[in-house]
Amino acid sequence: MRVLAFDTSSQRASAAVLDGDSLVARQEADVARHGKALEPLLRAVLDAAGLAPADLDLVAVGLGPGSFTGTRIGMAAAKGLAFGCGIPLVGVGSLEVLAAGVGDSGRVAPLVDAGRGRVYGALYELGTGRPVTRLEPFDLPPDEAVSRVQGARVVGNGILRHEAITGDASDGERTPDAEVLGRLALLRHAAGEIAPPGLEPIYVRSSDAKLPARALTTQLSTKPS
Repeated sequence: MRVLAFDTSSQRASAAVLDGDSLVARQEADVARHGKALEPLLRAVLDAAGLAPADLDLVAVGLGPGSFTGTRIGMAAAKGLAFGCGIPLVGVGSLEVLAAGVGDSGRVAPLVDAGRGRVYGALYELGTGRPVTRLEPFDLPPDEAVSRVQGARVVGNGILRHEAITGDASDGERTPDAEVLGRLALLRHAAGEIAPPGLEPIYVRSSDAKLPARALTTQLSTKPS
């Protein structure tokens, strides 16, 4: 099964193509404006894999929380590709992807800067198979977030941006990895967890963002063969 997976919830957009369990191509880009960066990123990863959108069997997208605008742009692109090409779409929470990227067993708490002096966070138990959610995604001041996830390994840029959150600097640099997203999406697809047309991002709190009018998906789906 050929999977295109991408996450745009952070300032480091990530895209990957997998063929079953095998990684075929992977691209990342530090972005200031997701609306301009996503379409070239997806083209690049598909070109590296030697595929066109019509060759895909599954599209996987990160659902956030994170950047409101980035997540919405990613969601629009994923829906356009999946429904335009008549293939299934699977969404995975970006905090779950971030936690699963650690690769170890035990409890992992992704804490990501949410602006306004707050963080998005959650708590997952890692082992064999899919991560198990111990705390659903939340939006809290850093000190309250830390008190909720005591004893867990913390990952995400909350480490770098909030003094109340301590952890390894390398864990603070972690962002959701599209390869990890693709593997989690394959597990969901195998379990029959296909996204409905009305799939929405995980905002945790109300969004002030508005989706740009530019249609990335039309450009991708009309790529010359």
